[in-house]
Amino acid sequence: RLTGQLTCVQGDIRKSLFFKDGELCAGRSNHQDDSLTEVLFRFGAIEREPLEEAEREAEALKRPLGNYLVELGLINQGQLYLYFKKQVEEIFYSLLFFVYGDFYFTVPHLEELPSPLQLSTQQLLLDGVSRADDMRRFKSLIPSRSCLIARIESAPEAPSEESRAILSLLREPMSVQELMDHFRIGDFRLYQRV
Repeated sequence: RLTGQLTCVQGDIRKSLFFKDGELCAGRSNHQDDSLTEVLFRFGAIEREPLEEAEREAEALKRPLGNYLVELGLINQGQLYLYFKKQVEEIFYSLLFFVYGDFYFTVPHLEELPSPLQLSTQQLLLDGVSRADDMRRFKSLIPSRSCLIARIESAPEAPSEESRAILSLLREPMSVQELMDHFRIGDFRLYQRV
């Protein structure tokens, strides 16, 4: 149950997880897909255009994006917390797909640790391993976001509301990326439904 920072490096990608007494409390990444902006868009919190405009303004004002979005009324404090948590979880899960690279653990001063969260590392690992297995299977069937998905008329009735919504949109083939941009439920859930 260590306290510190686990940093993983794969080429130009650097991701860090922060732990307090063995529990995950924050994450950081230089990969664009892990940014708060991308998480907010990918999971349907805010549309792309107002989000990018707010990001530019926050950067010019040297303000944290999340706090600025709350000030603008685009999200509330509770939503910011939930999407920050989602961002940290997504960084954690993405590290399970690193197949090479370097990693190191450092023990910083306790006051240096960002710690608004306390996520069960054990539960994240259990969920993450299952999710990684599922994603490998999905990616073996659909290897790229540019793959086209088409509706098969003889397909059985879709069990979930999200699956039914996806099928209703598939009047003509669409790429996985187009479906992701339209539904904004996150990569994993979309792959599950497709």
